[in-house]
Amino acid sequence: MADLGESIQVARQAVEATPEDHPDRAGLLNNLGSSLSNRYSRTGDIADLEEAVQVARQAVEATPEDHPDRAGRLNNLGICLGDRYSRTGDIADLEEAIQVARQAIEATLEDHPDRAARLDNLGISLGDRYSRTGAIADLEEAIQVARQAVEATPEDHPDRAGLLNNLEIRLGDRYSRTGDIADLEESIQVARQAIEATPKDHPDRATWLNNLGICLGDRYSRTGDIADLEESIQVARQAIEATLEDHPDRATWLNNLGSSLSNRYSRIGAIADLEESIQVARQAVEAIPEDHPDRAGLLNNLGICLGDRYSRTGDIADLEEAIQVARQAVEATPEDHPDWAKWLNNLGISLGDRYSRTGDIADLEEAVQVVRQAVEATPEDHPDRAARLNNLGIRLGDRYSRTGDIADLEEAVQVARQAVKATPEDHPDRAARLNNLGIRFSDRYSRTGDIADLEEAIQVARQAVEATPEDHPDRAGRLNNLGIRFSDRYSRTGDIADLEEAIQVARQAVEATPEDHPDRAGRLNNLGICLSDRYSRTGDIADLEEAVQVARQAIEATPEDHPDRAGRLNNLGIRFSDRYSRTGDIADLEEAIQVARQAIEATPEDHPDRAKWLNNLGICLGDRYSRTGAIADLEEAVQVARQAVEATPEDHPDRAGLLNNLGSSFSNRYSRTGDIADLEEAIQVARQAIEATPEDHPDRAKWLNNLGICSRR
Repeated sequence: MADLGESIQVARQAVEATPEDHPDRAGLLNNLGSSLSNRYSRTGDIADLEEAVQVARQAVEATPEDHPDRAGRLNNLGICLGDRYSRTGDIADLEEAIQVARQAIEATLEDHPDRAARLDNLGISLGDRYSRTGAIADLEEAIQVARQAVEATPEDHPDRAGLLNNLEIRLGDRYSRTGDIADLEESIQVARQAIEATPKDHPDRATWLNNLGICLGDRYSRTGDIADLEESIQVARQAIEATLEDHPDRATWLNNLGSSLSNRYSRIGAIADLEESIQVARQAVEAIPEDHPDRAGLLNNLGICLGDRYSRTGDIADLEEAIQVARQAVEATPEDHPDWAKWLNNLGISLGDRYSRTGDIADLEEAVQVVRQAVEATPEDHPDRAARLNNLGIRLGDRYSRTGDIADLEEAVQVARQAVKATPEDHPDRAARLNNLGIRFSDRYSRTGDIADLEEAIQVARQAVEATPEDHPDRAGRLNNLGIRFSDRYSRTGDIADLEEAIQVARQAVEATPEDHPDRAGRLNNLGICLSDRYSRTGDIADLEEAVQVARQAIEATPEDHPDRAGRLNNLGIRFSDRYSRTGDIADLEEAIQVARQAIEATPEDHPDRAKWLNNLGICLGDRYSRTGAIADLEEAVQVARQAVEATPEDHPDRAGLLNNLGSSFSNRYSRTGDIADLEEAIQVARQAIEATPEDHPDRAKWLNNLGICSRR
C-alpha cells in the first residue's frame, strides 16, 4: 500500500511538472488515473475514484482522435466511470461508461492484443445496465462481447481467467432471467475454468471462487442437489479466507456465504447454519458503506435470515428486525431497479408473518399491497415470478381467512395455479407451491362445499409431500396439510380409511417437528382433531384421552398473543365437552365452557371463525342446562346460537349446522317454558337447515330427524 501511495505521489508530481500543451501530458494523466483507480479498488476511498474519473477524462481530452493510445485511455475512463456507477448508482455514469467503451473498441484493431480486454469492459458495463434496467438486449450483447473477449485471448494468457469469470456472470444473469438450465451449466463450467487458470496466491482468485459459489447455489436452488449446496459453502468460505479484512469485496463474499448457509438450514434444519448465516449477514452489512448500491441486497439477505430464525424460534424480536431491514432495502432501491420487486416480495413475507403472529390487519393489508407490486414489477417470463405469485396467493388466502371476502379466495386460487404452472416439474420449490395451492382449494371447499375442490386439494397435497425429501424441514408442514385434507374428506364422506390416513400423517407431522418449533402447536392441534373424530366414530376412549392430552399440549405451546390461540382453545373445549358426554364428569363441562369463553374473548368481532366459537359455547351451555336445569344457561345458549347464525354468510356450508343448533336451543326452551313462539322458531330454523344442506350430505338425515321431533310436539 505504501508503494501504491508513493506511485500516486510521483505520478501527480509528473503531471504537475508537465506543461498543459505537452504531448506527454495525456499519458501521465492516464497513469495517475490508473494508480488512483487501483488504490480505490483496494481501499474504497471515494475521493480516489472521483479524482481518477477527473484525470482519466482529462487524459482522453488531451489525446488526439487519431492517436494510437486514445483507445486505451477511453477504456480506462470507461472503467473508472463503471466503478463510480457501482459505488453511487448514478445511471449517467453507466451510460457514459458504455459510450466510451464502444468508442474504445471502435478505435482498436481486430488483432490488437488489448481488444479482448476492451470487449470485456464493454460487456461488464452492458451487464451492469441490464442489472439496473432489465433490458434483455443489453444482456444478450453482454454475453456476445464476453464470448468474443474469451475467444480472442490465448489459453495461457494471464487475463483469460478474468474474461471467463465475466462470461460466467453474464450467463448466470441470463439463467436468472430465463431459467434456461443450459446457461447455468455453462456458467458453472466457465467458472471452474477461471479458477483452474488462476494461481492459488492470485488476488482475484477469491472473486472467482465467490462467483462459482453463486452458480452452484443457483443450481442447487433449481435441482435440489445437496452436493452443489455443500460445494457452494466450501468455495464461499475459501473466498473469504483469501480476502483481507479491509477489502471492499469482503462484504459481498460474506453475504453470499450467508445465503448458502441459509439455504442449507432450509434444507436440513441445522440451527447452527441459521445462526452462522445471521452472523455473516450482519458482518456483510456492517462492512459496506451506507451509500453503497449493493447495501440494499445485503440488508435483504439479512432480513431473510432473521425471518428464518423467527420461523424456527418464534422470537418476535427477530421478526421486527427482519421487517425493519427489509424496509431499508426497499427504500434504498430505485423503483425501476430489477431487484426492487425481490425486496418488496421479501418485505411482504415478513409482514405476512407478523400478521400471522399478531393478527394486526394493517400488516396483512400492507403485505398484500407490496407483494402485488412485486408481481406487477416482475416480467411474465422471469423465473422468480412463480415465487412472487405464490406469496401473493398466500397473503390473499390469509385475508380471505380473516374477512371472508370470496373475491380474495378466488384470486388466491387463481394466482396459486399460475405459480404452480410457472414452476418446472423438477424445481425444488414446486412442492411448496403445490402445498399452497392445496390449501387454497381446501379453503374454497370449506366455503362452498364443492367436493371437486376437496379432491383436488388432496391430490396436490399428496404431490407436495411426494416431492419433498424425507429429511426436508418443510416435510412436516406438508404432511400436516395432507392430514387436514384427509380429515376434511372424512367429515364429508364418512370414509374411515380417510380418517385413519389423516391420523397417520398427522402423527408423522408431529414427530418430524422439533419440540421448540413454533408450528408444533398447530400440528398437535390437528392431530387432536383427528383423534377426536375417530373417537366420535368408534367410541374408543383411548382416542379421546389422547385428543385431550395433545390439545392441552397445543395450548401450552401457543403464545398468549398468538392469533391461532382462540382456535386451539375452541378445540380443547370441544374435547372436554366430548369427554363430559362420555363420562358425565361435570368438571370437564365446566372447563369446556371456560375455554370456549376464552376463545370468543380472544377473537375479533369481524373474524369469520367467531360464529363457530359462539356455536360451540352455545352447545356447552345447552349441555349444562340439561344437567343442572339452570335457566340462565339456556337463555345464554339461545343468545349465542343466534349470534352464531347472524355472523355466518347465507352461502356458508356451516350455516346449516348452526341453524340446527339454534333450533335445538329453541326446542329446549319451548320444553321448559311452553312458549309456542319458541316452537315455531325451532321449526322454522330446522327447515332452513335442511334447505341449506345438499341431498348427499351425511348430516342431512340428522337435520330431518330434528325437524321431525319439533313437528311432533
